[in-house]
Amino acid sequence: MKISDKISTLFSPLDVVLIEKDFELLIGKNEEPDISDSILDYAQEVLGAGEHPSRNPSCWQTFFGQDIEIGSKEWREGIANLLRLTSKHTVSELDNERNHLLVSVKLEVLVINAKQLPESVFHGAKCTSVQTPFGAFPVTAE
Repeated sequence: MKISDKISTLFSPLDVVLIEKDFELLIGKNEEPDISDSILDYAQEVLGAGEHPSRNPSCWQTFFGQDIEIGSKEWREGIANLLRLTSKHTVSELDNERNHLLVSVKLEVLVINAKQLPESVFHGAKCTSVQTPFGAFPVTAE
């Protein structure tokens, strides 16, 4: 059974799906670690799904219920700021010119919206779990 099928059949619409995914990038030696466009594109795909994307916890924490157009400059800047605050950045020296950057991102989506996510969103995710009133339940594909 696919992860999206499990989410839509086993959990209530207001439970929260937590998706953790790692992104690896090469940055210049003197560059500060930051959120890349590929991370923002992934966040847009995850947080923009469903009928009520503005109600996803990650969006709600950022925009406090304002209806901001998904993918707009304001939306991307807001989500980038949220990810800067909540993501774990690990920088490792690679050579004299570049560093390796590992960014661990956590996104929270309501189950009602996660039902619309494509299965490709879950591929490569480090962890997918659902937070319910009864606790957190890991979800894996079979």
